[in-house]
Amino acid sequence: MEAQGWRERKKEMEESRDLGEGDDGGGEEEKEEEEEEEEEEEEEEEEKEEEEEEEEKEEEVGKMKRFFF
Repeated sequence: MEAQGWRERKKEMEESRDLGEGDDGGGEEEKEEEEEEEEEEEEEEEEKEEEEEEEEKEEEVGKMKRFFF
């Protein structure tokens, strides 16, 4: 859920950047740093989601084992 919100926010930021809104002419290096930070945050969010999904699967398997045994 959080990752989806982040993606939407990122999309909005990119759109506003394309339109020239909020761009203070910070330079190419600053933009690259921001993009790297965004990618890292996105990867962290995806990892959290994957971990949560794994935990849910493990819980389901545990429930199934208890049901059958």
